[in-house]
Amino acid sequence: MQKITLAIADDHPMMRKGVDITVKAFEHIDLIIKASNGRELIEKIKAQPPDVVLMDLRMPEMDGFETTTHLRANYPGMMILALSFFDEESTMAEFMKAGGNGYLTKEAGAKELKEAINTVMQTGYYFSDNVSKVILKNLSGDQQTNPELHGAADFTKRELKIIRMICNEHTTADIAKKLFLSPKTIEGYRKTILGKVGAKNTAGLAIYAMKNGLIMTG
Repeated sequence: MQKITLAIADDHPMMRKGVDITVKAFEHIDLIIKASNGRELIEKIKAQPPDVVLMDLRMPEMDGFETTTHLRANYPGMMILALSFFDEESTMAEFMKAGGNGYLTKEAGAKELKEAINTVMQTGYYFSDNVSKVILKNLSGDQQTNPELHGAADFTKRELKIIRMICNEHTTADIAKKLFLSPKTIEGYRKTILGKVGAKNTAGLAIYAMKNGLIMTG
């Protein structure tokens, strides 16, 4: 399995230490950066950008929302997972608007942490079962999880199929193989779809798909 490099930004030393100890048991994941706030993380990332960032949302000097916005603009391929005590819909919405790829709470165990890192690298998004329930609960009302997402979009049959495959954790290579198309063509479809729904990344697309009943959720 290919190595995944990881960074964590959290102002609690015990949280950073706990993740460090946990990740050491994962043979294919290396924690290469530990930072106490967003500003420190940005400085350290310049030397060696990681594949995945675990982002605390409430930090001094530069919080996780501002840091995520900066990283999304400067490292578009970087995967950013919120690691927070807060699981309110408004907090999730703010993080997703900043360009986050997924969300898990600090109560997550080693198994879920590993799953989140692997999944976000494979699919571009990750939401735990509890987070998905919070999103869906709020989507059932009048509020939208991301107010920038377009309320309706006109998809072709091919686009709908690709949306469902993306949201069911198929990689670009998998989709290309199944549809007898090139990965470059699938990426073209993906960009078109993101443009239609007004999403910044696959995580935003997943939320749109849940909101509009395009995928089944547990």
